[in-house]
Amino acid sequence: MTDLWTVESNHAKTVYQGVKPLLDVGDIQIPSIYKMNARLGLLAGDLGLSRFEDELSQVCGTALSDRNLTRPFRILTAFWRMAQLVHMRMLRNWPIETSKRLHSPS
Repeated sequence: MTDLWTVESNHAKTVYQGVKPLLDVGDIQIPSIYKMNARLGLLAGDLGLSRFEDELSQVCGTALSDRNLTRPFRILTAFWRMAQLVHMRMLRNWPIETSKRLHSPS
């Protein structure tokens, strides 16, 4: 389990490792999704998220007054975009089980 928080590759394992490139000049990466069952995938958290939250709070107040709106809005929408990408990956990797259960009326 501790191997989740070691950064030895370019692949993001945790949510923080997925948003960390935004602190420089990159964009989000999809973190590892740990399949719990046919309907549930787990994204590992990270105490390092506090670093990203600091950036998020700074950008939130200046987003509309900044001339370059691209970077602030990439940061402000990072968690939403990551959630969308994770969802699409789950549907692609677990198509039958996930799509049936996510869209069932019960």
